[in-house]
Amino acid sequence: MINREKVKLMTKIQLFENHEKEALKANRFFQHDYLGLYLIRSFLAYVVLYVLVLTVVFLYNWEELLRKVDLFVFMQAGKTILLSFVLLLIPSMIVSYIIYWFRYRAYRRKIKEYIVNLKQLNAFYQKDDQKEDKKADKADKAERFETADKFSDTKTAEKFNKAETYEEKT
Repeated sequence: MINREKVKLMTKIQLFENHEKEALKANRFFQHDYLGLYLIRSFLAYVVLYVLVLTVVFLYNWEELLRKVDLFVFMQAGKTILLSFVLLLIPSMIVSYIIYWFRYRAYRRKIKEYIVNLKQLNAFYQKDDQKEDKKADKADKAERFETADKFSDTKTAEKFNKAETYEEKT
């Protein structure tokens, strides 16, 4: 017979596994490792974006830069580029940290709910196993009594039952 509650739990679990793949990935990491990984990714994305923007600005101002070929101008431009890189990097990393911290927390809440559902499903299966074990035990006892009844004397039947009991213990 189909248990509706078990089917509902199985559906919730499957939907979670299909739609929350990021949460399952995040579950493989400790919070510190998850944040570190995504901060490194954010840093690399920031560097690539900064270099692209710098390249576009350089190409746009190409003629003007060639006219002012002076070491002092290039030193000043280098300082400005480095300073802007650092001043933009710090808020970018702070925002990334906050975003990924909140994401990790949200994923952990979802994973906790997922684990509760898995435990409930496991409890359903354990109840089913216990019911099947009880049925099997009853069938074994009935079979033992039938076999014992086949023996004519009671001493042979008792020996048979003791042997069966000994086999179950070992």
